[in-house]
Amino acid sequence: MVVLEVEIACPGYFALNSHPSLAFNGPVIDLAVAELNAALAGRIFFTVTYLVLNVPNCLRNEEESSPALAQWYYRDRNKSSLPIVLALGCIDTLAAEQLTSEWEILNIASIGVRETGQKLPGPVPIGVGSIARPSLYAAFFSLLAMFQWTTIYIVIDTDSPPTYPTMAASIIARNRELGQLVTIVESIAWERRPTTLNDTLQRFRSVSRVLLFCGQADRLRRLLIEAAKKNMTEGEFVYIAFEPFPSKSYGKMTWNYGDAENEIAQHAFDSLLVIQQHQSATSPSGSQHPPRSLDILFQREARSKYNITYDLDDQVRTPN
Repeated sequence: MVVLEVEIACPGYFALNSHPSLAFNGPVIDLAVAELNAALAGRIFFTVTYLVLNVPNCLRNEEESSPALAQWYYRDRNKSSLPIVLALGCIDTLAAEQLTSEWEILNIASIGVRETGQKLPGPVPIGVGSIARPSLYAAFFSLLAMFQWTTIYIVIDTDSPPTYPTMAASIIARNRELGQLVTIVESIAWERRPTTLNDTLQRFRSVSRVLLFCGQADRLRRLLIEAAKKNMTEGEFVYIAFEPFPSKSYGKMTWNYGDAENEIAQHAFDSLLVIQQHQSATSPSGSQHPPRSLDILFQREARSKYNITYDLDDQVRTPN
């Protein structure tokens, strides 16, 4: 019997605060490939080629991913294998679709899926991301229409995980198509700016009453505390945030951090609307999370192959 060999190419980079990172996805992919090879032994054999990019962040990974894929396809891959591209996010989506369409090979995106608006010949790309971003965007625009809010102040923290700037960019692009809102956008680099947010809040209150914060949850809490100190959480102003995925890398979406500012944070959170995915009882991050054996295997794989230690909070949200 002839065994079909399949080579999966994964372009990516290493970072400890980003879900598209190979540090987080590599152990899972390795386990999945091992399971597939055991289940399909004698018929199909899968291998993974990690195209590790020496880049510092998601944006640079997006810039370098297409040349890396081209070098793999034309020079480095096993020519006798069936090639597949598995994109983990932080990738130039349109370029990847153009390349895989030209090569007539399968393109699978596990995270960071976004529409390109292009109709290309070749295999249809498959998106298997667990974050249903279009649904979150639809909920956001429906919320604004419901309350007839038309001017939105958008604060983007470029030092938060790349999901947040990506979501902000998608909201802005979608609004260009709809023409529904007047948007004022401010980008901040949280880790490289003064600790107070007075200037940001002052600019916000001068032009709008609704603020969308695109950044991790602990920084959102700090923003709300600063707003409360300026009497901006008494009902006149509204704050909106996305919780794209329940994970420690996105921060803890709650007022309760057990610190001296808990009381003011609790009051400030009354002015916050959070848009998040519905967690059903059978969803992976709902009350029935994956078997503990998979948790243990993930942790073991991450330690042995990647020298990284994860706890369960990095993998799933445990039941409340």
